[in-house]
Amino acid sequence: MQKWEYLFVKCGDVFVEDWRPKYINGKELDDWQKGPSVIDYCREAGIRGWEIVNFSPSQAGLSLLFKRPLEDKI
Repeated sequence: MQKWEYLFVKCGDVFVEDWRPKYINGKELDDWQKGPSVIDYCREAGIRGWEIVNFSPSQAGLSLLFKRPLEDKI
């Protein structure tokens, strides 16, 4: 049976045109205001094997959910 790992990303605090990831799996990123745009972040996540499965824009920010196959660590 396929197993998955998940990545939860929350961008910014307010609606803006240039959202940037602020929290990854609940942990606030240092200096997130200078980090990649959400578009660049999603592109890089895809290269690392993450697939976006849900997103939720709101006045409070943008939430993203990614998943990828969990590799067995033997």
